[in-house]
Amino acid sequence: MRHVISLSTVPPRFHQIGPTLRSLVRQTSRPEAVELYIPRSYRRFPEWGGGLPDVPEGVTIVRVDEDLGPATKILPAAKAWRGQAVELIYVDDDRGFARDWVRRCLDVRKSRPDDAICGAGFSISNHYGFPEFSRPRPLAVPVTDPSQQIGYHLRMLRNVILRKMGLAPRRKAPWQRFEQSGFVDIGEGFGGVMVRPEYFDDAAFVIPPILWTVDDIWLSGTLARRGIRIWADKDLYVTYEHLDSSFNNALFQAVIEGADREQADRACIDHMRATYGIWGGVADQRT
Repeated sequence: MRHVISLSTVPPRFHQIGPTLRSLVRQTSRPEAVELYIPRSYRRFPEWGGGLPDVPEGVTIVRVDEDLGPATKILPAAKAWRGQAVELIYVDDDRGFARDWVRRCLDVRKSRPDDAICGAGFSISNHYGFPEFSRPRPLAVPVTDPSQQIGYHLRMLRNVILRKMGLAPRRKAPWQRFEQSGFVDIGEGFGGVMVRPEYFDDAAFVIPPILWTVDDIWLSGTLARRGIRIWADKDLYVTYEHLDSSFNNALFQAVIEGADREQADRACIDHMRATYGIWGGVADQRT
């Protein structure tokens, strides 16, 4: 099955992205391409001088004219690969992935031929308190308490020992995200999301002010308004967080255009509900 991995990054993280890229080119599935999308200028970093990161063999840097914010990780790739029978898997730039992670995604694709597929996600009702609404079934069931997972504690202990020996980078041990696979409202890029190029139409590229900072909700809303469901599989969260890059100019800590992350998230959800009638909203029919 043809597949391409795409992601983007920002200048302050250029020197830290190597481990993520190496985990992607080493996938046992042998991706057709690993593409790193970098705009010619950045909204958040106007002082950037244009220097590019060093990337391992097997990674292609793709330059794009427009900075779409974090959605640059997938939207330009979707346009570039339109009309081709290829799976696109987009990821965040501060994660590492198990070598068989993409193979697992492709295995899930065989039984979920029409859905977007992810390893992490959430319900906007549970996460932000929006009213309940009709959803596809079954719903994904998140774990109740990751701290109770023995495997999580064993991985944490292993990382502590390795760090003391100077043998491992700073990373956060993963834990099981879901007790039961099922549908979610929002697919989160840090767990990886598999889509097809045709899932994103031209309207997906027209991102209003503030909303360009919240890619997970904007991209998931695009899928929802086009009738594409998001399946979260409990066996796909096999990633780990690189702590140094994760906290380097992180969007979840930023205030942009007067909005912090939660305010931007809510604004994006409100926009999607009002404009397209998804997630229990009523579409604005004014002309």
